[in-house]
Amino acid sequence: LKDLAEPNEGVIRAIENADLIVIGPGSLRTGIISVLLAEGVSDAIARSKAKKVYICNIMTHPGQTDEFTSSMHIRELKKYCNVKLDCVLINTETPSDAILEAYRKDGAKQVFIDDMDEVLDKDCRVIKDNFVSYFDPSELQNMRRSTNERMPAFPHFVRHDSKKLTKTLMSL
Repeated sequence: LKDLAEPNEGVIRAIENADLIVIGPGSLRTGIISVLLAEGVSDAIARSKAKKVYICNIMTHPGQTDEFTSSMHIRELKKYCNVKLDCVLINTETPSDAILEAYRKDGAKQVFIDDMDEVLDKDCRVIKDNFVSYFDPSELQNMRRSTNERMPAFPHFVRHDSKKLTKTLMSL
């Protein structure tokens, strides 16, 4: 790739000085990978001695990760950042049928946990746990995605529980 965006002044330095680098959760292609494409960011992450953790999304995103499994998320991440992951966090909780149906109507579904051995380094730790935090639908009025023809808006009823993630990350 040429003509990459340049990161903010302190980004590379912060990566180099980090003890823990957390990648995700978020929109894989428009949120996470777009940051990794900034000049020098993925190389700095790969060089860093910090522990590197990937938090896999709970649900697929229409138009971005349709039909993606856990290993497909990791494979896509590694295409843009040749990083040796130390740990991957995977949600095991299945949302209610009503919530799954709401996502299904927008073309999304829960990320299927498949065999990740092929895409992970042999010493990568995989932590599977219930990382779900549910939002009350009434809270979601201000949390809708922008929409266009190729990526429909849909509310995110399912998110990662920040307290559970923090506790797990701090234990690493």
